Amino acid sequence: MKKNIYLFLRLMILLVLISSIASITPGTGSAHQLANKGKSINDTTIYLPVVINRAIYKRILFNSERDGKANIYSMKPDGSSLTQLTDNADYYYASRWSHDGTNIAFLSNAEIYTMDAYGDNKTKLTNTSAQNYYPVWSPDDKKIAFISNRDGNWEIYSMNVDSSNQVNLTNNSATDEYPSWSPDGKRIVYDSGSNPYSISIMNSDGGGKTLLVSMPDHSCYQPEWNPVSDLIAFTCHLQGTTSYDEVYTIHADGTGLKLMTQGLNGFFEHWSPDGKQMTFTIYHFVGNNYTIGLDAMNADGTGWVDLGHDNFHNNGDSSWSPDGKMVAFLSYRDGNGEIYRVNSDGTGLIRLTNNPAYDADPLWQP
Repeated sequence: MKKNIYLFLRLMILLVLISSIASITPGTGSAHQLANKGKSINDTTIYLPVVINRAIYKRILFNSERDGKANIYSMKPDGSSLTQLTDNADYYYASRWSHDGTNIAFLSNAEIYTMDAYGDNKTKLTNTSAQNYYPVWSPDDKKIAFISNRDGNWEIYSMNVDSSNQVNLTNNSATDEYPSWSPDGKRIVYDSGSNPYSISIMNSDGGGKTLLVSMPDHSCYQPEWNPVSDLIAFTCHLQGTTSYDEVYTIHADGTGLKLMTQGLNGFFEHWSPDGKQMTFTIYHFVGNNYTIGLDAMNADGTGWVDLGHDNFHNNGDSSWSPDGKMVAFLSYRDGNGEIYRVNSDGTGLIRLTNNPAYDADPLWQP
């Protein structure tokens, strides 16, 4: 008899716990607030973990001219909760989230700034009469690599996130651009040259420079390091053509060069957060005209997925959700530049912005 009563009490407690969890409504607070709803400091009750899709609570940055100047905005992944992060005082362009998702590096008047995810604590990091672009956070968020022409030509620099110790890493007569950090932060891959360009690699302090890829009659550029491996993706353009590009990958030691797009005129976009997929664009020519479609494929070149072809308008500027299940991108399919979202299998296309002004450059919070 006592055993039956004990089992009954355990069942009732379990039902109460399940009922409490079910009463939590998604979208009413942060993941931390939801998981600790109603919990006081001295509360010793054991709470069951609440499984929440983190991508729901992340935000998407984008640039828009809806208020007359280019400003940076953020929104929820469903397009709601639109927030203006910059103040119309100048022209601003979003660049990169820090890896922990708490800060944003951005550009204004060819200078690099940072601010937090809410648009507060804006800090100017560069202050030169030259131009500074393309800030990229190191994996530990302690440094920022960027490009600048302050020494007479475009070079790659690095600095601490407090703007100190700004160092010219490349320091040569060629043009050096598009730095991308290795997952461990010890090396940087970049493109270098004066048309044609090649792909080079160096240590994060500027030492150990090594030519990685140089192709006859090709200009190779804009490399991106896989976030979890030594694989590097980049685009090569066939010299002497108006538009003929191919996506390649190679290992950081220079082995395993692989053509990924197989003559289909593609341009690399971005690796997924887990490094298992990439987005890329495909050009579709009709006479002298073309449209640009957005696709995805696995890191080994298999499993192609159509994410954004509509046969009439250009698609691109893609950004993966932190769980790799969705992609935000720019499309002109409704008459002007708007931000869309699609599942990584090509289903569930949703328009996120709807404004006569130009909306572009979506960046999903990590």
